[in-house]
Amino acid sequence: MAGITADTPDPEGGHIGHFADGRPNGYMQEVAASQLLIRAKSAQNYQQDVTNMRNTSDHYLANGLVAIGELMGRKQPYDSLRLYQDAMAAGFKPQTAIYYVWDELKNDPDPILPTENENLTIAGVKVFMDGSISGETAWNQQPYPSGKNGIQLTTGTDLMAAVTFARDHQLQVAVHAMGDAAIQLILDTTDQVTPWLSDRPSIRIEHATLLSDAMLHQIQAAKMQYALVTQPIFYFAEDESYRAYLSPQQFKTAYRIKSMLETTATALSSDAPCTPWAEPDSPFIAMQAAVNRTAVNGDVVNADEAISIGQAVLAYTKWAAEIAGLSDSGQLTVGKRADFVVLNQNPFTVVAEKIGETRVKRTWIKGQCVYEDQ
Repeated sequence: MAGITADTPDPEGGHIGHFADGRPNGYMQEVAASQLLIRAKSAQNYQQDVTNMRNTSDHYLANGLVAIGELMGRKQPYDSLRLYQDAMAAGFKPQTAIYYVWDELKNDPDPILPTENENLTIAGVKVFMDGSISGETAWNQQPYPSGKNGIQLTTGTDLMAAVTFARDHQLQVAVHAMGDAAIQLILDTTDQVTPWLSDRPSIRIEHATLLSDAMLHQIQAAKMQYALVTQPIFYFAEDESYRAYLSPQQFKTAYRIKSMLETTATALSSDAPCTPWAEPDSPFIAMQAAVNRTAVNGDVVNADEAISIGQAVLAYTKWAAEIAGLSDSGQLTVGKRADFVVLNQNPFTVVAEKIGETRVKRTWIKGQCVYEDQ
């Protein structure tokens, strides 16, 4: 449907997978490649997309997820705001914060207006600085074994254009950056910019995978108010590629969650479905990985960066809500939304290796039970 054939060239920063005979096999590596499918998306049935989105609600609730961040907001082939509005009218329940992809906004920067739906907010702008460690496309200061340093998807000038747009519209900037070169460019470009949001950090760095001590000090000393949002599921599920593609020195700077917490506002998230793991958006598997720092293959990943289960829970609830600007959520206290879950075990008392086996028995939103395990 997208018109991709054996002769379609790889886009810059992306890769189209092929069978041995040259036919495309459906594997689209990195955002640059998946963008090629957008034109095919326009041929799909909009109402079916609404139905599909509504059906994902049941999946989220079964995982205890009462709020999500949509970090791939689109203007084309239709507006993501409209999709979520119609899905919510059809029964989609999780609170949602939408971040629009900057590459779509910068060429068609129509004003982004707030919604009147308390379950749906336009939260920010999404910028991609690089790719992924496992794809050897995260932009690193040191080369991969292949000799390449990854890819740079956004210049400092374009990042500042996104920052200016976000400031003018009172939006947050969420920047995807895994490699240390990508993160360093973000800091060098924005650390002396005055924050423009008072209710949350103005810039959140997504993944923030490789962080040196110098970077952490720069974040702490910056005029800009940063948040770091990272995903332990990646080293849990993809440890082999991290070990293979990073030098021992680089590996020691990977997913420094404890150091992040000591530096600035930090949260955990799942980034589903961007990992091969079978349960990519289970918060409990991610919490386990954050607490015991042990990958599925048994490898221990920088044990000195482990956090407590209490911190892991806060990073998925209170702190995540604060960073996303969902001020009425994240805690079960007077004045909040009364969103909570009932679990099959107490993650505070089970051994760390069993945290990932936690399952949701019931999920409540606004004081109403919206999911019950059968």
